[in-house]
Amino acid sequence: MSLSVAAFFSFDEPESLTRYVAEHDLLQGAASNMSVERAGDGNMNFVARIRSGRDSVILKQSRPWVEKYPSIEAPAARILTEIAFYDAVSCIPSLQERMPRLIHSDPKQLVAGFEDLGDAADFTTIYASERAIDASDLSALLRWLSELHRQRWHETDDRITNREMRTLNHAHIFSIPLASDNDLDLDDITPGLAPVARHLQSDQAFVDAVADLGRIYLLDGHTLLHGDFYPGSWIRGEDGPAVIDPEFAFHGRREFDVGVCRAHLLIGGLSPDEVNASFSDYQPPPEFDQSVADGFAGVEIMRRLIGVAQLPMDRTLAEKEALLS
Repeated sequence: MSLSVAAFFSFDEPESLTRYVAEHDLLQGAASNMSVERAGDGNMNFVARIRSGRDSVILKQSRPWVEKYPSIEAPAARILTEIAFYDAVSCIPSLQERMPRLIHSDPKQLVAGFEDLGDAADFTTIYASERAIDASDLSALLRWLSELHRQRWHETDDRITNREMRTLNHAHIFSIPLASDNDLDLDDITPGLAPVARHLQSDQAFVDAVADLGRIYLLDGHTLLHGDFYPGSWIRGEDGPAVIDPEFAFHGRREFDVGVCRAHLLIGGLSPDEVNASFSDYQPPPEFDQSVADGFAGVEIMRRLIGVAQLPMDRTLAEKEALLS
């Protein structure tokens, strides 16, 4: 896709953000009376909060790189997938009510504006055992996911393929962690982790099984997936959890979303029995393949422990080995 963007936002030039908000009437008041701050970690995209008096708005802009890792190229138009996801669920109140409202879209400038949920944190604190996920919050999130997966789109034109983002994600989930020449210094993260990774990389049966799951991930399907359903995409809102960042969304196999979610609950300290019990709030269809979901869960754990996308967690080598076993 060929794109021509007038300018990419920068926190070094906050006036470009306040001017944009004023020109598009996203907040009341003059641009000179607005303030700009970072909103969240912004792993993939540039994300800013612009305030004017008591009001505020979140602006997100996608660029041809990963915000957290600028050396990694990424599809610049990924914000268009996020907008398409919002369009797809616009007539489903039970899904919309757990997402911040999309209040502005500007495909030409790769910008979207969202309702500001305030200073609420995401759920990544569960990795460091700072704050466990409440059963009621997890129930609400899994009921949301179940409702999303119940929707079906049969017309090809209505499907979100998100091929470029899936190709990027496929590399980081299924390929790079198992490449012996990936240049990741795992011993710098956890001393002794590199030999553990080498053992997995040399296990051909394991590598082949991961490759098979990677091929399933790349298949198109009839079910709309969030595509990155993990604690970093869940926000602790005043009225319960909210779901954000569907930029990895696509129509595919629902087992992928389920597997990713299960993986992060296990990494976050829940036992397998507790994870199984929590999924009583997720209602799978008859064709759901639990073995595929479990396979995706295992791959997600693997890539989060020995891949590029590390999590903010404090685990010993023994604990990581146990998760990888």
